[in-house]
Amino acid sequence: MIAEVDAALRGLFDPLLPAGAAVRFGPPPPDGKRDVLNLFLAEVREDTAGLAADWDDVRDGRGALLARRPPVRRFDLCYLVTAWTADERRRGELLDAVLLGVAPDRRIAPALLGQDPDDPGPPVLIRFADAVAGLHHSLGLPAQTVIGLVVNAPLVRPLDTDLGGRAEKITVTVDPGARRRPPARTLGPPRTDGAWRAARVDEEGAG
Repeated sequence: MIAEVDAALRGLFDPLLPAGAAVRFGPPPPDGKRDVLNLFLAEVREDTAGLAADWDDVRDGRGALLARRPPVRRFDLCYLVTAWTADERRRGELLDAVLLGVAPDRRIAPALLGQDPDDPGPPVLIRFADAVAGLHHSLGLPAQTVIGLVVNAPLVRPLDTDLGGRAEKITVTVDPGARRRPPARTLGPPRTDGAWRAARVDEEGAG
């Protein structure tokens, strides 16, 4: 999940950077050899509000059960984004790439995640985070303008295909020694209105 999100963020921001700049992942500061937009994954939190509880059945076109899908868990990946360059004007251009890259619908395009556009699966959402300067400082990172990004992504576990074999034959047997109960008899005279006033009597066999 994390590797796929990192690759998607690189694909999202890299085309928006000025020539010669690059996207880097890891704790800042970078080596200083080039202009860098640095993304540091500072926290990973489970999104319990988006937690699914039920398994899903996966069936073929005839309705036969092929596998069962475990519940999808979602996580918030919290990135601290900083720009590193000797040119202050260029620093703003690097940070602008982040502001431009986060789409209004807050969804990362399926193509950036390697998903089929016709069947993209659970969405991966991105938003700006609040109050990240304190987190940046608490980690002992150098003073720097910082943008917080939160990517809400699903963790899709493998399908469970261990369902046991299908029954090829069902055999029903009857114990010949079992005693049969005689049918119940219904007693009582008929009523004049055509309905029956009846009592149900069950008799045990004589043996």
